[in-house]
Amino acid sequence: GKMLCLMPLSDGLPFEEFRSVCAATIAKEIAEPVLCLQLRVCSAPVIDSVPVASSDVPNVFIQRIHGSGDDAFRRGLSDVLDRAKSQFGHVIVEAPQSLAIETLIEIIGRSCSVYPMLRQDEGSLFELNLLCREADARVHQGVAIKPLIFLERLE
Repeated sequence: GKMLCLMPLSDGLPFEEFRSVCAATIAKEIAEPVLCLQLRVCSAPVIDSVPVASSDVPNVFIQRIHGSGDDAFRRGLSDVLDRAKSQFGHVIVEAPQSLAIETLIEIIGRSCSVYPMLRQDEGSLFELNLLCREADARVHQGVAIKPLIFLERLE
C-alpha cells in the first residue's frame, strides 16, 4: 500500500483534526480502509497488536505504537510498518518530531509523501530545513516532502 507521513514541526497545531480529515477523505475516495499509525515517544510502551476501528470515522483504523524510541523500538516499528503496508491500501503515519532521526528516516524511506506541518516561525523553518537535508542525504529514492504551513487567522 501507499504510506503517507504526517509530521508536526511546530507546537499547538490542530494535528489530530487534520489527520482525521485526511484519513476520512482518503477512505471515502478509495472506498477502502485506511490505517493511521500513531507513533509517540513515552516511557510507558503501548503497542496495539491489531488496528482498532475509529469511533468517529468509518473505514478508518487506528493502531498505537508508543515506546521509548530506542533501537528495539525502531526494529519493532519496521515490522509494523511493513505489515501495515501489506494489509492496507493506504497508511498514514503520525511521526512526532521527538522520534530519533534514524526512526524518522526509516519512516520517510517507506513513504511516498511526507507532510511536515509547521507555523511560519524561524524555529519551525529551521527544523524543516534540517529534515529535508537529512532526507536528501539518507533516503536513497526521492521522497516528496510537501510542507503544510499553518496560518493564523490574521496571517
